Amino acid sequence: KYVKGSGDSARISGSGVRARPLPSTGDNSPPLGKFKDKTRVTLLKTEGKWKFVQAPSEMSAWVKTSSLAIQLQPTSTWMDRWNKASE
Repeated sequence: KYVKGSGDSARISGSGVRARPLPSTGDNSPPLGKFKDKTRVTLLKTEGKWKFVQAPSEMSAWVKTSSLAIQLQPTSTWMDRWNKASE
């Protein structure tokens, strides 16, 4: 109910809507940030009552360093995905 529209023309409906990493309000899915009302997002898929969106670039999040993996020699497939995500 907090995402209106579809595809890359979707918008957040309501202030303080929380972004979460998983479709859950459990301990394993803590809020990563809050959207402002009418924020443009890209709706990627729907899972039950949850919407999976691509957040705008100005939304930031903390990442636990122990969850990161350093790639000394990235593969060409990885680099292609990285470059595409950077566009």
